[in-house]
Amino acid sequence: MAISPVPTVFTKKILAEQFVGTNVGATPEASFDLTAVAKSYPNNVYSASLHVDDVMASNATSHALKTLTTQPLSYPVGMINRKPFNGNMFIDSKQFNNAVQMLLNKPVDCGLAISTNIVGRSARIDVHAGFTATLTSSLEVHSYLIEDGIISNNPDFEQANSLNTTPGNMFYGAGNPIAGFEHKNVARRLLSANTINGVNMVPGGEEVFTNWVDLPTMLSGNSTYKILSFIIDTNTQEVLNVQECVLGQEKDWN
Repeated sequence: MAISPVPTVFTKKILAEQFVGTNVGATPEASFDLTAVAKSYPNNVYSASLHVDDVMASNATSHALKTLTTQPLSYPVGMINRKPFNGNMFIDSKQFNNAVQMLLNKPVDCGLAISTNIVGRSARIDVHAGFTATLTSSLEVHSYLIEDGIISNNPDFEQANSLNTTPGNMFYGAGNPIAGFEHKNVARRLLSANTINGVNMVPGGEEVFTNWVDLPTMLSGNSTYKILSFIIDTNTQEVLNVQECVLGQEKDWN
């Protein structure tokens, strides 16, 4: 299947990112909230877990922290489209749904399509950025390699659980730490931060960025690799649109 010509309309999609850690006891509930908001909007919200100071930490986490803040953060904490909600870019997971609802109907003038091909232990990633209007901002395309569904018997992947003794909580009695905890949509690597040429940011305009990545060994035998790409306004850091594709497949504009 080939990527289609740039459409005249794009669907608004939203990126939900969250900084978490295996040593952070509030992570289980916060991770559940992140997964829940993505499930509530299956064609509009895509999530990424950015691990801090544990075996799953990556350059995706360090790049986001370096780019977005100079202040220390208290984890877990998240962002919806890297856009402030009630005056704060970094918000509690209980605010995710309301923040998403505020953005869902926002007009969108750009979109993404993704084509991927696995060659041995490497993968070719072609990310297409397309436009339905003339834009003058400074825009970049970023892509994460996501590993979804990491479950391991290795103690390094056990998840601290500060809610183990909280009656009524879904993680009550689950253990502290939780062995065999499923880590969802973990950002294993930032693949690219490509600048879009302004001459292509016009109705029907398109630019394709090709990136090759040496695939790291999966952290779990039953997990799945995906590519999560998004367009960022570098002046405001706001995510303008998002696309996700299972590695080895293609995802057309939608």
